[in-house]
Amino acid sequence: MFFLLLTKIDEATKDINTMKMQLDRKDQKSKKYDERTAKGMDSLVEKVSTLKQSNTELQSNFTKLEEILQATNSRCQKLDAKISRLENSLVISSKALHKTDSKLKQDIADIARKSRNSESKTNFAMTVLRKGLDNTKSKLSLLKKRQRSLESKMVTAVRKLQKADQSTRGEVTKTFNQMTRRISKIKWTSSQNRTNNFKCQSGVVKSAYSSRRAMVSDKTVRFSTPFRTRPNMVFGLSLYDSSHRTNDRLKTYLLKLNRYGFTLRISAWDKTVLYQANYFWMACP
Repeated sequence: MFFLLLTKIDEATKDINTMKMQLDRKDQKSKKYDERTAKGMDSLVEKVSTLKQSNTELQSNFTKLEEILQATNSRCQKLDAKISRLENSLVISSKALHKTDSKLKQDIADIARKSRNSESKTNFAMTVLRKGLDNTKSKLSLLKKRQRSLESKMVTAVRKLQKADQSTRGEVTKTFNQMTRRISKIKWTSSQNRTNNFKCQSGVVKSAYSSRRAMVSDKTVRFSTPFRTRPNMVFGLSLYDSSHRTNDRLKTYLLKLNRYGFTLRISAWDKTVLYQANYFWMACP
């Protein structure tokens, strides 16, 4: 645009010069025409001045456009740099995505392989468990049969023990009656044979209550009045209580006897469960 304006200005100046030449030639012809030409010259001069002003404005606009173009070029360069950076980051991210994709595919393959292995292991374990369940069922059936046979044996054993308990209780009552008779005889003889105003002494010895097997109980008794010498002594069973599930075993003897008192040991052995045993005793001079 600027160059076109310059060419137009040059052409206008040329036209003005030519018109001046023509006016000089025609100056002699008419004054009216001169006045018209003068006016045309003035108008042309004004046009030239306006063209020059427009030229200066165009030059300033051109400089502004150049500045704008430089700014846009710098911005474009910055944008190109950002775009290159973004492209580089996209390339890196695409590589990373490719790697992660490959890893995921590998992991999926490993998981599938492991799942296959675990499935085979679970199938094997299920077969083993089924075999174990079958074995346990057979063992349970055998145990139930054994339990039934043991229950029947226990019933028969309990019946036998009840019979034995009844027989032992009868024997104990017999011995108890015999011992009471003997004690009564000893009391009668002692009353007949008193010496030095000393009387016979008597009482009951009770063992400690226990529920364990092979119980041993030592009971010490002191005489109410000491004898002058070591007395004669007799004792007999008055109560016997034991478990009906075990055999009856009982042993009783004197550990110590002197003029001050005595110690009686009451014991059971083996698997016998003796709850309690009581004894009558009598000591005479």
